[in-house]
Amino acid sequence: MARKPTYTEEQVKEFLANPYTHYASIYRLKFTLEFKQFFMEQREIPGMTTRKILQKAGYNPDAFSNTLCGSIAKNIRNEASSPRGLRPPRGLSSEQKAAAFAAKDLSRQKAEDSIRELQEKVVHLEAQLEFLKKTAFLRKKASRQIPKGPSGSSTPRPGSPSLPSGSSACLPASPGPVTTGGSGPPAHDSDGSRRTSETSD
Repeated sequence: MARKPTYTEEQVKEFLANPYTHYASIYRLKFTLEFKQFFMEQREIPGMTTRKILQKAGYNPDAFSNTLCGSIAKNIRNEASSPRGLRPPRGLSSEQKAAAFAAKDLSRQKAEDSIRELQEKVVHLEAQLEFLKKTAFLRKKASRQIPKGPSGSSTPRPGSPSLPSGSSACLPASPGPVTTGGSGPPAHDSDGSRRTSETSD
């Protein structure tokens, strides 16, 4: 069975605005050491009831039932008569808990931001790596598409003059001297001497 709230959310807000409040929730209210001391001082005044003391301390007396007023007075009197006397309440105050929660939330937020930043860096590096892989692949593919000649040289472009393999380019020989008076080369005898033409008278 769920625990029944003792105070409303609006009452809790009012309690937290009071400097005499150490901790407040819909289930519980803790007073500061200063309030306990103030309460015991006011109890010495004739006619001062718990409800009046609460009202004088800045609390709305309508937020406390007769049962709650009796419980508050009993707890403070018992603590004052104990060997240790009045003492600060145990546990963190509402303000301290709020500060601790804020610090924890800030730490968690920083951790989340760091994780998000690392994830973005990983995505960026993966994109760069993919780009480098693609660039390297295209370069390799382009180099394979260039055909090589028999000697390892690149094949000449279409339309450019080509020479047979093993030949070298040379200029055409200049024509020899033109002779007149004969249709052919001079005749020689069988012994290699030049034949003289005999003319008849």
